[in-house]
Amino acid sequence: MYHLGKLIERGKIGNGMIDFTDAMEWYQKAAEKEDTDALIAMGWLYNSGKHDVKPNNIYSRKGPNQYKAWDAFYKAAQLGDPEGYFNLGYLLEFGLTIFKNQQKYSFEHAGEWYEKATDLGYSEAEVALERYNKTFDFKMGEKMYKNKDYKATHQWFEKAYEKTKSIVTAMYLGELYEKGMGVETDREKAFHYYLYAKRLGDVRAKSKVTQLYDNNPKYKSLVEEFKKM
Repeated sequence: MYHLGKLIERGKIGNGMIDFTDAMEWYQKAAEKEDTDALIAMGWLYNSGKHDVKPNNIYSRKGPNQYKAWDAFYKAAQLGDPEGYFNLGYLLEFGLTIFKNQQKYSFEHAGEWYEKATDLGYSEAEVALERYNKTFDFKMGEKMYKNKDYKATHQWFEKAYEKTKSIVTAMYLGELYEKGMGVETDREKAFHYYLYAKRLGDVRAKSKVTQLYDNNPKYKSLVEEFKKM
């Protein structure tokens, strides 16, 4: 049943017309028999929003349903499929927040699911986990920034900067110190973060230094140093 659904999804049966709704019906029948491949296929159809698209009518699409995608992947994971665990991590890493069994799952928990997939030998999960761990501090900083929790924003970006020394992290830290967001205002610290970003070629950083410090006698020596670079 799963394979029939896959053929229908790919337009390999009949006149070549792709019918996602028909494919979903076959996946659901296979999923009732605990076919994890079918559950995974269902999850991706839900995630793409194609699960309710009628043949030759893209305007029937209602949009992604990540909650149903989660349920399909979760069931596959509970049946021991490592791809199910991996896909749960993927949904969380790239934006899903969901409440299940009185527990909230969001970006912070993606690594746990990747680890479970890794433990079951799923090689893609190892790559994803490495990426996730490398960017975790920065993305947490972005999340706290959007939530306007600037003290936590500063803490996460400081950790991220220690690891990666990236331009975008330096610019965030420069802004926090420039405007006193979550920290005491310190324009000299802000200057050094902007200067670092400028050295790596960031045009915005150059503009910031000129705008904020060029006409301020207190920072004259710093600006002169900057102009020589």
